[in-house]
Amino acid sequence: MLTNELLGKEIYVINVDDQTLFYAPLTRSFAVCDGEANIGDIGEDWVKEASSQNNVPDFICEQGFKYDKDKIRLRLNITTKCNLNCEYCSVRAGSDLRNMTKNIALRSVSHFCRYAQEENANTLEIVFSGGEPTLFLPLIKECIIQAKKDLTDGINLKLRILTNGLFSCNKYREIIHDIEEVQVSWDGFFGKNERYGSDSSIADRVWKNIGFLLENKSRVSVLTVVSEVNYLRIRKIVDELYNYGVKNIFLGLKETLGRTLKGSVEIDYELLSNIYFDLWRDYRKIGVDINLTGTDIHSISPFPCSVPIPNYSVSPEGVISACTVSFNDDNSFADDFEIGRILKNRVKINRDSLDKVRKFHVLNISDCNDCFAKWHCRGGCPYSKRGEYFTSLSSERCDMIRKIVALKLMYVSSE
Repeated sequence: MLTNELLGKEIYVINVDDQTLFYAPLTRSFAVCDGEANIGDIGEDWVKEASSQNNVPDFICEQGFKYDKDKIRLRLNITTKCNLNCEYCSVRAGSDLRNMTKNIALRSVSHFCRYAQEENANTLEIVFSGGEPTLFLPLIKECIIQAKKDLTDGINLKLRILTNGLFSCNKYREIIHDIEEVQVSWDGFFGKNERYGSDSSIADRVWKNIGFLLENKSRVSVLTVVSEVNYLRIRKIVDELYNYGVKNIFLGLKETLGRTLKGSVEIDYELLSNIYFDLWRDYRKIGVDINLTGTDIHSISPFPCSVPIPNYSVSPEGVISACTVSFNDDNSFADDFEIGRILKNRVKINRDSLDKVRKFHVLNISDCNDCFAKWHCRGGCPYSKRGEYFTSLSSERCDMIRKIVALKLMYVSSE
């Protein structure tokens, strides 16, 4: 992928306020001029250096442009059941209840232990998700025991769990030392989300459980979905979490998935960009990165998500998908992300489907061809395009991401 032709093309001239930023994302090269300028004003030597294969960082060559076969990712969506009913849940948890059987769960774990060995991987990462997976802690415990039994020596086992934070601490103690990371989804925090609306006792319980995890030295990250409901309050959200002791905070832009928020207004992307950039800048001064979806300037990749890697996401019925949310959707295009099945006596991976999803990357998105931010934004969620795959990008959203990335780059270049 990293051809001389591509490197030569990926040099951009960006006007930011009263300055001009020259940016070559694939070699991480910056130059700034006062006033308006063009590529001829910057000098041939800089352009030559900025488009040289010798100057492409190793992390881009090694991680950004190849499928990561060193790590096998298995996501077990063990239920669609949830003890909340958040209005814009990305997987529509809480409706059409389905639970994964013990046979499918353990068969999935055993197969991917073998698959990790066949692929010469050095790590098998298992993510327990749902719905709310902590409603099925005994099954999770059996899966952990199975993985430890089946995994070959020399392959690392990493375990993560995605939760809404409403678990029983006493029951969770049985697996706490096996789970490397707990990601708590605070999808609403304020407004129409059930747990942060009328019932403050629910929010109190989540806070207490986060405190329990931190006290037990668990690695805790928090994902807050930035939506119409809470985007004006994201600074308060981040400040409260950070002051409580959470150091890994992610802000995910709400995709066009899940339930519609009744009576809500649209996000003012121009206002959100200003709120978020000020937040990012202030936290950067104390050495903390608070990143909004698509604006991480320290990450370069053509892949929008784990779909093209791919992510082996297993539904309660044993359907293997490259997408982490399509398993709970009855739209016909959800099938386009299916890459295999957990069968009675074996696991079947469809290589043709695998090849198809691996083409979901930013270099195949015509709308992104001339966009300097595409290496950070990566085109957005392929599934949220509702089967159109990158053909209907929101212009306001794209403008916001370009603005934030440009402001971040200018700020970093002046440090």
